[in-house]
Amino acid sequence: MVLVLTHGYLGDGSMNTRTLFGSVAVFCLLHGTALADLAPPPPAERAAPSASQALSAPVVKTGYKVVEIASGLNHPYALAFLPDGAILVTERAGRLRVIRDGKLVETPVSGVPPVHHQRQAGLFDVVLHPKFSENRILYLTYAHGTKDANATRVARATFDGKALTNLQVIFEATPLKNTSHHYGGRMVFLPDGTFMLAIGDGFEMRESAQDLVTHLGKIVRLNDDGSVPSDNPYLGTPGVAKGLYSIGHRNQQGLAIDPATGVVYETEHGAQGGDEVNIIEAGNNYGWPLITYGRDYSGAQISPFKARRGLEQPIVDWTPSIA
Repeated sequence: MVLVLTHGYLGDGSMNTRTLFGSVAVFCLLHGTALADLAPPPPAERAAPSASQALSAPVVKTGYKVVEIASGLNHPYALAFLPDGAILVTERAGRLRVIRDGKLVETPVSGVPPVHHQRQAGLFDVVLHPKFSENRILYLTYAHGTKDANATRVARATFDGKALTNLQVIFEATPLKNTSHHYGGRMVFLPDGTFMLAIGDGFEMRESAQDLVTHLGKIVRLNDDGSVPSDNPYLGTPGVAKGLYSIGHRNQQGLAIDPATGVVYETEHGAQGGDEVNIIEAGNNYGWPLITYGRDYSGAQISPFKARRGLEQPIVDWTPSIA
């Protein structure tokens, strides 16, 4: 098993944090490791290490090796592995880079759409079409607009190794918002050829996560051309935003599918406490902000409830936050 780490923006705060390392590393698990071995300890045993402790702590479990494969990047955010062994890397400032033969190609990929880059806004995910080897299509997720009116977008384009062509915007979250926070922006393809896209709550509009009229605080499921699958939940319900699949999310910056089972896992920032891992299923409500294990950054209570009937519980939560 191989995990790839991008060392850039850490956390969920409002500061436009500079990259810590600006590098991409490969984290190799040389021996088999069960998922249970990676789970956090029970709540009473959890401790929040400082940033310096987390970065300098020695690896105590045998069989792990970290190898830096590229440096000199600015806020590397996402990776896609090409069939020829090259790696695509997004930089949040709006550049798409290529690592080939172990070296970072100096010239960025041309044809990337303009992005809104401020605070947490920028270029996010890069994802290959399931039939990329045949059609050379890839997808980008990014913040589009201005500081006063912006949204999470998805565009797809053809990649020839150096440039993007035939770029087409296939989705834009609604409504436009006037904050540069909480975009979500992660995307994953499912075995049936549809994809899921995470859309954050916009930070100051957290109540929208429970409103079916808006995309804020939701996960959508779409066909590869941006149309809505015929078996989506909420389909045909008047006034519901396009493509809704699950609701009640805060800022989901991780989506991954288990290829053996098809289970989709999501990671979600939870303010001060309440960072979560969820299993995403059609039509579920994951509770934000009606239930949460976290508190507001001011220290104020967000909700008095950690659980309520009809609202999903995370399979793992971290309080205090690990982000």
